[in-house]
Amino acid sequence: MKYAMGMLCALVAGAASAEQVLVRADKGHQCVGDAFSLGDVSDVLFLERACELPVSRAAERRAYVSRSEGAEVRGCWRALSDGNYSVIDEAGGQQLLNRDAYAGAETTSSSSARIVRSPAGACP
Repeated sequence: MKYAMGMLCALVAGAASAEQVLVRADKGHQCVGDAFSLGDVSDVLFLERACELPVSRAAERRAYVSRSEGAEVRGCWRALSDGNYSVIDEAGGQQLLNRDAYAGAETTSSSSARIVRSPAGACP
């Protein structure tokens, strides 16, 4: 877990200033203004960071990090014409992500962020 958090922090620390990201919305990080640790989210889709993996259509993709059960997987993502997201990971696995499950956030440090856009219907 510490290793995964360290890797996620290292990825985010590459930004010289605040960075725009999409995060899988969950309690504590879904409503505008919610502040949270990036280590508490399972998926981070970077809006400006280029895909650095040798994957199909890499020039059209952006960096992606997924964490689950202490393991971290890097990958790349792109928006589809229907607004959802296509992800390909470093092992070649592919998945589709529902855009309605993601909140917009802005990093505030190398390990924290604040929600700037909530998913539709997520907050009162």
